[in-house]
Amino acid sequence: MKFRTSLLFSYKKNKELRFLIAGAWNTVFGYFIGLLIYHILYSLLNIVFVLIISYVVSVTQSFLVYKFFVFKTSGNWLSEYIKCYYLSAVNAIIGIIGVYFLLEKLHIAFWIAQGIMLIMTLIFSYLGLKNYIFNKL
Repeated sequence: MKFRTSLLFSYKKNKELRFLIAGAWNTVFGYFIGLLIYHILYSLLNIVFVLIISYVVSVTQSFLVYKFFVFKTSGNWLSEYIKCYYLSAVNAIIGIIGVYFLLEKLHIAFWIAQGIMLIMTLIFSYLGLKNYIFNKL
């Protein structure tokens, strides 16, 4: 019983643990919502529009999870939401450039390059969310 209580306590107090849980959830949600939106809209819309809709739904859901579950901020909705899109775009660019550099310039295997950049973008994302988007001044 003591282990369960301490685990629950650390979960509530540990922002980094909540961030990892949220990241796992956001990844699963983004993948399956992408499949669902594709299945529903592919015959009606060009794939680019399907991907844009999927991206908007995924980033919006991620924003809400980070806002209420991880960082627990109130107010600043529009500002935080817009910053979340900006951070997501910068993170994607860093990931793409990083994988390209590791593959083409350092000749690292793709799966290793992808793993390195996953860790790098995870750290960048956490710091950006914590210090830029959901900072409590």
